[in-house]
Amino acid sequence: ATAAAAAAEAVYIPSIVEVTGFCFMLHIGRDHYTDAFRADYFVRLRASIMVYMERMTDEMVKSVPTSALKSFVQKVESLFKATLGPELEHEAIETFHLAYARRLLLFPSLQLQLLGASKLRAVCEMTERAEQPAPQPRYTQYGMQQARRPDPIARWLTSKYLAQWLVDSGVAGVMLGDEATLKAHKLGSGSSHIEILKRSDMLLRLLTSARLLTLGHIELLWERSCFDASDAAVVHELIYANCRRLDLAQLLFLLGKVGAIDVASYSAETVAMVQHLTAMMINTSAALAVKAAKDGEAAGGGVSEEQKWMGLELLWQIGRAHV
Repeated sequence: ATAAAAAAEAVYIPSIVEVTGFCFMLHIGRDHYTDAFRADYFVRLRASIMVYMERMTDEMVKSVPTSALKSFVQKVESLFKATLGPELEHEAIETFHLAYARRLLLFPSLQLQLLGASKLRAVCEMTERAEQPAPQPRYTQYGMQQARRPDPIARWLTSKYLAQWLVDSGVAGVMLGDEATLKAHKLGSGSSHIEILKRSDMLLRLLTSARLLTLGHIELLWERSCFDASDAAVVHELIYANCRRLDLAQLLFLLGKVGAIDVASYSAETVAMVQHLTAMMINTSAALAVKAAKDGEAAGGGVSEEQKWMGLELLWQIGRAHV
């Protein structure tokens, strides 16, 4: 068993430059492959490339310039386009970009993590654009012009799939600084860097839209706001700008936490967040009351009068503190 383990550890892992060159060579011969060969070999190659990215080490990536990483992604994408066919091409390319972004996020180097966060943002925005209404044509002095959707857009990914992937892959835990997730990926026992947290806006928006944002995620965000004033401003802005649909437990948690802060120390971001939470609390309370009335339950839908007006009380205190 010891010998087998040693042999497994001794398996040669090619460098990123070598894999890039291999993909380029395969791409050159694309016109000579039979359909049967494509359906077998390149489907297996796709799986192998995904496994290869998981086996990349920090040293392997640090030893090559950023241009080599960019070339690796371009050659793999070109190879998939040329060999997998339209039924697999989009799925393969988009899931490859997701896996690549995740791998970069799981490196201990902040530079690579930031690169991964940027790649992930690009995929999220691409998916979000694909689900927006098509731009309408407009009339100009040159006649009717057909509006064009900005490129690129996702062809296979959906917001629902992407949001679930963010949770299942551990990316949400890494970006929001979940200690258990960070330890599991050997990223230390502290929190994620504040620059990674700043780039979690698209993640929060997707999780909120898909109803996958949990109280645990909110608690992670709030814990980071307790570090210092600058971190608090970042967290409050993230909540205000991206968490547009929160449930009752999440609203009560946030209003309770922000109510424990000295009103005189509120930043502009904190005030905006309180206004946002207050509006959501009033709407949620009203919706629960209507549902309770329809179901013949107690008035208020389980929300006390004190809880219903928590946000307005905070806004009153803010007004008094700044008069």
